Amino acid sequence: MKRFGILSLLTAAAITVSCELSEPIRPYENSDDLVTYTGELDDMEWSTFLFTSDEAEAKTVYSGNTILWSAGDKIRMAYTVDHDWQGANGNPMLYESDALSSGGATASFSVPGQFPSSGSGTYEFHTIYPSSAVEDNDFSNAPIAVLTIPEEQTPPAVSFDPAADLMIGHSAGTYQSKPTGAIPLMWNRKVAHGEITLKKLSDITGFSTSETIQSVTLTAQDGVYMTGLFLYDFSSAELVEEEAVNSVTIAGDNLSWGTTDDKTSLTFWISICPVEVTSLTITLETDAATYTKTYSGISRTFNCNAHNTLNIGMSKATRTAKKQYYEKVTSAPSDWSGAYLIVYEGGNVAFNGGLSTLDAVSNTIGVTIYDGKIEKTATTEAAQFTIAPITGGYSIKSASGKYIGNDSNSNSLTSSNNALVNTLSCSSGSVNVISSGGAYLRYNSQSGQTRFRYFKSSSYSSQQAIQLYKLGNSSGGGETPPDPQPATATVTTAEEITCTQTTAELSGSYTGATGEISEVGFYWGESSTPSTKVVSDRTSSPFTYSLTGLTANKTYYFQAYVIESGEEIKGNVESFTTEAATPTGAQYVKVTSEPSDWSGTYLLVYEETTTSGRVCTAGVDAASNYVTATISSSVISAENLSDYEVEIAKYSTGYSI
Repeated sequence: MKRFGILSLLTAAAITVSCELSEPIRPYENSDDLVTYTGELDDMEWSTFLFTSDEAEAKTVYSGNTILWSAGDKIRMAYTVDHDWQGANGNPMLYESDALSSGGATASFSVPGQFPSSGSGTYEFHTIYPSSAVEDNDFSNAPIAVLTIPEEQTPPAVSFDPAADLMIGHSAGTYQSKPTGAIPLMWNRKVAHGEITLKKLSDITGFSTSETIQSVTLTAQDGVYMTGLFLYDFSSAELVEEEAVNSVTIAGDNLSWGTTDDKTSLTFWISICPVEVTSLTITLETDAATYTKTYSGISRTFNCNAHNTLNIGMSKATRTAKKQYYEKVTSAPSDWSGAYLIVYEGGNVAFNGGLSTLDAVSNTIGVTIYDGKIEKTATTEAAQFTIAPITGGYSIKSASGKYIGNDSNSNSLTSSNNALVNTLSCSSGSVNVISSGGAYLRYNSQSGQTRFRYFKSSSYSSQQAIQLYKLGNSSGGGETPPDPQPATATVTTAEEITCTQTTAELSGSYTGATGEISEVGFYWGESSTPSTKVVSDRTSSPFTYSLTGLTANKTYYFQAYVIESGEEIKGNVESFTTEAATPTGAQYVKVTSEPSDWSGTYLLVYEETTTSGRVCTAGVDAASNYVTATISSSVISAENLSDYEVEIAKYSTGYSI
């Protein structure tokens, strides 16, 4: 790569004009032959060409500043003999050089290849920098090469991206036979460098230097070409667009806000095809917003071998805020500082910043979780809390600036953070506790799962497994996730299930799911709107769950559910009745129709309900002389009801008790 060796190049005075733009200033020296290489080396191997430079002429200079070669730089080389392009097996090739082992004002590129061991004719050599500008060594369309000026560039802080610094070289002379020494080259730059400064950013309503720069895109008017694929003709030395575009994008990797007399500014370099710009749209992307401004009716030319500068005022740019997301915390970060939500992943988020109640059951708001992210809204923002650094650790901080804990009362909120006793270390297995109002938050291990847990009392009973979600953009964030897609699954609750007196095997299934299935299970209970939730141990379809501890001969209701992309989908409600209890002792079966023979042992029963009744005693008195009995499926079973039995016996003309 090549770089500007002296920073003072970047501080050259600009000529200020209207529209907050500036004219290009003085060109580089030696603009006709930008970089000239000369010199010789002995003991050349016949299989290798060597291109070398002489320190006195190996510079590109602007106001005493030098563009230098750097370690790792490579070039591509092609050659002709008597104007015929050469290569392996008669196919023209572009040979890639070895990488420079070190940089500086001089450079020697070793270019290995299958060159002829001898030969006569007129030799000429042609080179391309950087090597990455060409996709491969195929040169079958010689003298036409397909070259790239990258659309997306990542320049260092004070120079241009070396991968975008397209230069074409050729040997300083011709050779009547294969050269036996080093080959001097002359180079011509094919891109224009531009030093761009965006100014007055702080005048934009809502702008903040805490935002992380993601990229800057400059888009010129239609019909011009700045970056992309180009065809270069070595015969005519012309560069013609192939699949080029009218824009260039600078990655934010090495960019940072600067402060100037024009308030907050941002400076970066571009490398583009020489072009005259009459319209320019600037799109600045940060993690929090998109800033856009368009200039039209201008005339600015970017020339090769010139220090092209452009100052752009952004004070009237349009700011479009981006969505922000809380991202699931899956491991302890190196820095806990930031805004968080406490989430019970059944779909609720702790309200009131998790400070006064930390109650994930009754004091909650509903949220949608999508791919481990929760969108920041006014409601979720009201529920967030802050983990702030203190001496020796971290503590929870409320929106009003108060912290948890002090020397006298470790569970209270205090306006000082100098005497906290409860800190958030959150290392694996830690029992250090953040507490407030009788509720506790700690990081511990239970049932083989090490994760955050929430406790509603000091005895740590009734604990709930919760999850922390951190506001991603508060620490640089990540890529904005796609909007949550609607769930598409169709859920079916099985009508037929297997059950006994005390157990039941629930079954359900789903079809048509396009999103992530994170949980499946059932709601069940004695009501036709079942509310007790049980989770299956797998998420594939079909799925089951085994209920135990049920009551014999009882009707229960159940409903299958699926959570797809954070959205819960329920199936139909079905019911089942457990088997009746096995009778013990004597059994008395309800008489529902006149038998052909009345002879037998009976009980006289006053049925209070379908499940209980009064067995009459002497005098057939169901009001005062009786014993209660349990009726199950029209059957009474008991060991000691013989005292209440009556006999119906047959005599000559009928039956009598």
